[in-house]
Amino acid sequence: MMTLVILGPPIAKKRPRFSKFGTYDVQVADTNRVVYEILNQMRKIGVLSPTTDIIEVEMIFHMPIPRSWSQKKRKANHGLWHRKRPDLDNLVKFYLDVMNNVAYKDDALIARIIAEKKYSTQPRTEITIKALEEVPRD
Repeated sequence: MMTLVILGPPIAKKRPRFSKFGTYDVQVADTNRVVYEILNQMRKIGVLSPTTDIIEVEMIFHMPIPRSWSQKKRKANHGLWHRKRPDLDNLVKFYLDVMNNVAYKDDALIARIIAEKKYSTQPRTEITIKALEEVPRD
């Protein structure tokens, strides 16, 4: 089991941009920052290579509470479900793409995904990767 915490507001996957020179990724800087953070945390806990096990990925996105909200509303919403954009599937897609070939060898190894987004005064992304045991079926 490996738990990673990426500080800062969670990042959603954006669409590629098109120009007369072809397509390009607008998230290169975000991707590089998150890959660096993941590799650094993996090195600290002693994981030196991507896993090849069948895995479960659990993601908790702690979304920032808008500054425009009153203190009363901010306190009342801390820990509650985040109901606005970015969409949960775009958040999951970004982090799964970033971790591919970094934390796990191939995203085909993911058998289960658990994800949620909630309001928090400390925006961050918590990712837990667990190996799953093969259970024979009759």
